[in-house]
Amino acid sequence: MEWGSLADAVFDMESIDRAITLGQVSWQPPSSIRPNEFAIGGDLSGGGRASTVLLVLDKREVPLRIVDVADSENWTAPKQQAEIERVAKVWNAVPWLDRTGVGWSIVGNLSIPVVGVAFTGGREVTGTNREPNIPRERLWAHLAYGMEQGQVAIPPERQDVILGLRSATWSKTGVNHDFVDALALAYWSATGGDRKRGGVYVSSPAKEQYRPTPPSGLAGVNG
Repeated sequence: MEWGSLADAVFDMESIDRAITLGQVSWQPPSSIRPNEFAIGGDLSGGGRASTVLLVLDKREVPLRIVDVADSENWTAPKQQAEIERVAKVWNAVPWLDRTGVGWSIVGNLSIPVVGVAFTGGREVTGTNREPNIPRERLWAHLAYGMEQGQVAIPPERQDVILGLRSATWSKTGVNHDFVDALALAYWSATGGDRKRGGVYVSSPAKEQYRPTPPSGLAGVNG
């Protein structure tokens, strides 16, 4: 199967187009932001390796709308820490951050509560609610199903996110994969994802299951 083939695509074009159409609706930020109204996902980068992306979803109603994206290819570790803390303060939310690789030290030095996610292979989610280990394909499948259901709105000007979604395949990550990872983490946070409840992980759909199996709901999670 060739890279970029439709059969290998993670996100179908109809779902992406629907998300863009939903994103054309005008949006105004609330006058005050209460805890757990927004979700933050962050893909963290080392110097010269892709981009650091912090993406915010408004989770107060469906569709969940991208309302803020901060990104750079040149942020140092201290700058990344400062930006994460700034965005968390602005949107009054606990960020879900990629702690794989260089992200481990950045997450460990933050002065705010965060959820540090390690991207893994395989199919099972392990770890704790504050430090889960989540297969990337499960994160992407969870987002893909939500987009098929019209649960995500992407403003048309967010071409960086749109390009990442259009180029994402199961065999390779494509271009702008850091924007897709940040969106997937924010969506996972906003919709519950796989969370330990009573000591047992409640599953979201795996890659092979995401079309017939709905995500675990739109209830927000705090801890």
